[in-house]
Amino acid sequence: MRFVTFTGALALVHTARASLNITLSQTGNTLIKAVVKNEGPDDINFVHYNFFGDTAPVKKVSIYRNGTQVDFEGIHQIYRMTKLTSDAVTNLVAGASYEDEFDIVSNNDLSQGGTVTIYSEGYVNLVVTNGSVSGTMPYSSNELTIDIDPKQAKTVSKARPMGKARTVTTCSPDRQAIVDTVLANTVNLANAAADAATSGDAAQFNYYFKTTASRARERVSARLRGVAREAGSTSDNINYYCTDPWPEQGNCKENFLAYAWAQYSMIANCELYYTLLTTELPTVCEGQDEATTAVHEFTHLPAVYDPPTSDFKYSDEALLLGSEQALENADNYAMYATAVYLNCNLASLSSLDINWDS
Repeated sequence: MRFVTFTGALALVHTARASLNITLSQTGNTLIKAVVKNEGPDDINFVHYNFFGDTAPVKKVSIYRNGTQVDFEGIHQIYRMTKLTSDAVTNLVAGASYEDEFDIVSNNDLSQGGTVTIYSEGYVNLVVTNGSVSGTMPYSSNELTIDIDPKQAKTVSKARPMGKARTVTTCSPDRQAIVDTVLANTVNLANAAADAATSGDAAQFNYYFKTTASRARERVSARLRGVAREAGSTSDNINYYCTDPWPEQGNCKENFLAYAWAQYSMIANCELYYTLLTTELPTVCEGQDEATTAVHEFTHLPAVYDPPTSDFKYSDEALLLGSEQALENADNYAMYATAVYLNCNLASLSSLDINWDS
């Protein structure tokens, strides 16, 4: 169990004028129904990955018991930001809504039962007509308090891989060479960024994490040290797969680069990882490459650093987060590692021009 400070409305900052409203209700012991409604004046298109309606074992709600966040045991997926296929996008006209029912036991540790409070807040990525992400829309829900019967909860099947895993040893020689290089580069990037976090340019740190407090710099450094430690380790703490070991699960759909699964301390690359990411190391500030994608995924695992990061926002949108969320957002770590490696000039980043096709 990891411990997270509970402050008022569940640790995230409420958005006063969110146009996407979530209504949570209990339909069974641990069954939750979410009604997602577009309360704005305009029709919207958004990516539904890592959100309500996603059939993968993703985080849809945050769950708290006595002010402590319950461990999330599902997956974190990272997907492309351009040329998204239509099956990744939900169109919701003004005033319309849709429902999603899910069991919170399937990817959260609720074996103790008892009273918990459930809440959901974050951002969805908006999509323009060419399938590219362009901006975000905030969403928030009501707080729902429920009492869980532990005996009933134990009868619910947990989200788990289907079929037998294919290990990294099944990689082709070419893919194995790529993975070996990625892990070595990840060690170097993470260690350099960890050094910079504690003793480097304060303005650069503030640009990505919106604070220069010593405790925040130490936290970022410690998490990045964890990334470097695990990326360079030969132990069994984390399994890194060059391809999806459970293809039947469907976690590597065509829009995905990779995913991390906290419960199984694993990271898996998807096919798109090798075709879209054509550079081993960063070549442009705030771009995307093989090594920083790995940094992103490693920060999602509690075996690296507890608590693990979330995906509040991606890419340049992550720079708009406040310090509390920026310090716990995976892409901020990836972008900071890039900035340290390339010694990015902050003045040159003011346009937030991100090249996702590099």
